[in-house]
Amino acid sequence: MKRTLITLLAVSTGFLVSCKQKSEEVKQVEAQTEKAVESGELTKDEAKSINDAAAKSDEMKDEAKKNTEESLEKLNKATTVDEMKDAVKDVTKSNIDIAVKAGAMTEEQAEMSLSSLDNVDMLPEESLKTMVEQLKMALRQAQEQMK
Repeated sequence: MKRTLITLLAVSTGFLVSCKQKSEEVKQVEAQTEKAVESGELTKDEAKSINDAAAKSDEMKDEAKKNTEESLEKLNKATTVDEMKDAVKDVTKSNIDIAVKAGAMTEEQAEMSLSSLDNVDMLPEESLKTMVEQLKMALRQAQEQMK
């Protein structure tokens, strides 16, 4: 359980940090993984993987920020059912792409997630509208965290 929490921390904080030099967030992840290695909760290889993912995410901050802005714009412009479906698919694909590039998701995980996108076409209109609003809310929260 602790291993999972450390991994999630590394992934979630990685997109919210500066890419000029090692950020405070990445330093915190490294400190936490070091303690986890010392206590035997993680191996050195596991800690290195987590630290590498945090550093990679750190480098991708600008791309993630741009992706968030573009995704929110796509969702805001979508007014018809077909436009909303296309926007949800595009936003999901671009977020999965960022996650793979950052090392937060494997290619296999990405393929599984992408294969489920066909289900978007089967959503009733009200469910689709709810999904669009939830995505907008999540993207706005991400924007706030990246400031």
